[in-house]
Parts: sequence; structure tokens; C-alpha cells
Amino acid sequence: MSTTARSNAVASELSLAIARLIEAMDEGVAWIDSRERVRHWNPAMERLTGFAPSLDRATLAEICETLLRDEPERQRLIEALRCRPPARRKAKTRLGPFAVQGPSGVTRYVEFEILAVAPADGGGALLVAHDESRRVNAQKDLEILLHSSSDGIFVMGRLGQITMFNDACERITGYKREEVLHQAGMCRRIFECQHEQPIPSRICPGHAAFEGGDFVEPTEQILFTRDGRRRWVEASYSPIHGPDGETQHVIVIIRDITERKRLEEQLELSRRLATLGQIVGGLAHEIRNPLGAIRSAADIVANEGRPRSQRREAAEFLKEEAARLDRTVKTLLSLTRPVHCDSRPVDVNSLLEQTLAYYAPQRDEFRIETRLAPEAPKVRASSEALQTVFLNLTLNADQAMCHGGTLTVSTEQADGQVRIQFRDSGPGIDPEVIERVFLPFVTTKKSGMGLGLSLAAHIIEAHRGAIAVENHPEGGACFTVTLPACGEE
Repeated sequence: MSTTARSNAVASELSLAIARLIEAMDEGVAWIDSRERVRHWNPAMERLTGFAPSLDRATLAEICETLLRDEPERQRLIEALRCRPPARRKAKTRLGPFAVQGPSGVTRYVEFEILAVAPADGGGALLVAHDESRRVNAQKDLEILLHSSSDGIFVMGRLGQITMFNDACERITGYKREEVLHQAGMCRRIFECQHEQPIPSRICPGHAAFEGGDFVEPTEQILFTRDGRRRWVEASYSPIHGPDGETQHVIVIIRDITERKRLEEQLELSRRLATLGQIVGGLAHEIRNPLGAIRSAADIVANEGRPRSQRREAAEFLKEEAARLDRTVKTLLSLTRPVHCDSRPVDVNSLLEQTLAYYAPQRDEFRIETRLAPEAPKVRASSEALQTVFLNLTLNADQAMCHGGTLTVSTEQADGQVRIQFRDSGPGIDPEVIERVFLPFVTTKKSGMGLGLSLAAHIIEAHRGAIAVENHPEGGACFTVTLPACGEE
């Protein structure tokens, strides 16, 4: 066999192998020659399109008219096939996905890939069809889900451009989708954040999601609507990572909480007014009660006919009442003034031992036990202010156990904090009172103004701590003070 014959035989076998491969492919493949006649239409193409054209007779225009009902899409495909790049450049063109409806009425979404065929191989182009129905349908279902959500959902890029904007976003912001898509900095125009670069992550949670690549806990933010109104939203940010693990986009979910914030402000105002009413009522009680006695004592002092001893006693009484009222006013003023924290490390255990040693109860029935954790770290605080808190809590426990009992004072370290507990063995606190126990003038005692616990709470909050109270299951009240620990210096 000559070399030429052998080459022709190899080429024939290769062509046959390629033809078998094309027949077995899952992708649809069609060959349209240089005369725009359909030369090949594999089984997969027939399954995708639902019809089989007459080979060597059907034309490009005919199959495009059958495949695509939309005229602009049909013209795009025809032009792409006619203007295909030269075969030697090995370039390919992708179009779609297009909606292809077969004779049975089933619609498939097909993406077409066009590859040029060399003139030596017959010329024309190969039309490769990829079934994208599952992806397109899933995308449509996702779009329906996104646009039917009552929460606003949008996707932002690193430059603040918005690439997806659902219907709820339009309703919340007042912007139309076409007004915001693919515009750099649009996110910062809507949200109230700094416009300088770089954007601090404490101001822009979206920036934090890009930089950290982690989910950002929901935050309450202010956004500006299209007509300039401010609305409160709760926003959560979740990064979308690319194949390389880098954050490419951030998906943002916003919920309009403007009405909730308005109701919260109204509720807070009501609470403040109720608290103010209690304070005014308590203050009026503390001042009005001694006024009658002060008036009577003043009459005695002014009456020159009264014995001198009575007038002297009345004058002393006036001094004592004036001093008591002055203490009341000073305590109230201390609740309105900021607490000056020395910002010095304080050993809580040592301060407690010192404070409890100073406290000298008048009754032998009152006992104090301490359970101080030796590893308890120091706190950054004013030792004088903390001593006031500890004294008030100790005095409160002493007065609550009128028939005697035990006060247990303990400390422990937990999650970078120091927890101090004052637990007494008294009757506990009335459930109707326990929620208001830190308000001014709230007291269950026959004597006392009810300002000690309010002052203690004011001091602890100034030290970025917390104070709470509960009735212990085994009886008695338990006050817990939590303060942030500081490192050793």
C-alpha cells in the first residue's frame, strides 16, 4: 500500500472515530457548511431541540427560525454563525442561554458554542449546544425567592457597587433596580457611613466582611431613601468566596425596623417618665414628711414663751433635718453626675476584705463569710467608688436579715471578667419589687431612702460592668457584680 493510500485510510478511520464520538456526545452538535446547509445533526441535538432537520437541505435560516421564537435572539445566532472567526485562530463564540421550545411544547434553555471549521474539512461552523435548563431554572427559582422575600437582599462588590437588588430593597430604599445596579459607591450613598477611603470597618460592616471574609453579626444601621428620609434597618453581611478563597462579593440582608425603633423610643420615653415619676414621688415623700415637723420645730424656736431647753432641742432637730435633707439631695445629684474612675488596677479580694473589716454590724446575729478566689484578677476601677458599692450591698443584706443570718461574699473569674456575689440568708425580695430594685426611692424597708442600690448600679455601669439581683432557690437574695478584668501591671 502506498503512503498516500495509507494516509487516506488513517484519515478515513480518524474521521469515522470522530463521527462516532460526536454521535455519542451528550452535547448537541450540528455542522452548518459554508453554503449554510445543515450537514450533520447528532442525536443529542435532536433530543435538545425536539426536531431533526433534513440534512443537506435544511438551511441556517430555517433551523434558527425553528429553534428560536424570539426574533432578536434568532438574528444574534445567525450573525454569530455567519461572522465566525477564522478556523486557524481556534476561537469560539458562546451565546445564550436561549429558550428553545420543541414541538412537544417543552422549553429548554440552551447555550450555543460556535467553532469555525477549516475549508479543507468542508468549511462552515460547528454549532455545539449545551443544556443549561437546570441552571437557568434554578436561577429563576432563586430570583423568585429573592424577589418575593419581605427582607431586602442585595449583593455588593468591593467598590461598593450593587450587582443584585431585590423588590424589597426597592420598597425599603425607594430606589429602582436600574438606578443602583453596577454603580461604584452606590452602597455608601444609601447607607450612612463615611465616604473617605479607606472605609473603617467599625463604620461599614460590609468592609469588615470583605477584609475578614467572615459573616458579620446583624447590626442596626441608618440608610437614606431616595427622597432623603432616614430609615432604620437591621443588616447582616455574608461574604461570597471565589474559587481562590478570596471574598468576591458580599450578600446583604436588610430588614426595615423603623417602626420597631419608633415603638422602642416611645417605650423608653414611657419608662423614663415612669422612673421620673417614681423619683419625684420619692423625693416629695422624703421632703414632705419632715416639713410638718420642721414647721412645728420652727414655731417652738420662734416662740419666746417656750422654755429655753425646748427651744434648744427644736433648734438641734432643725439642724439634723437640714443635714438629712442635704444628704438626700447630694445622693440624688451623685446619680446624675459621671463617676470618676481612677483607671488603676484594683485587687478586688483585698478591697473586699478591707471593706468587710470596716463594717461593724451592731448585732451579733449578723455573720459574714468569704469565699474569695485567689486567682481572681485585678479590675481597673476607683477603689473608693467600689468600696461604696460593697458597703451598700453589705448594709442592704444586714438590714434584710432583721432576725439575723449569714452574708456570703464570693469572687470568681469567668471569661475575662471578675464576678462578685453577695448572698444573704434573708427572706429574699418581693417579686413585684425585684425588677425595680435599682431605681431611686424603691425600698422595702420602713426606714431608708432607697438610694443605696441606685447609687451602686450607677457606679458599676460607669466602670463598664453590670449588677443583677435574683432570689436564690435555697432562700435569700443574691446580688452579682460583674467587672471586666485587666492585665497585671
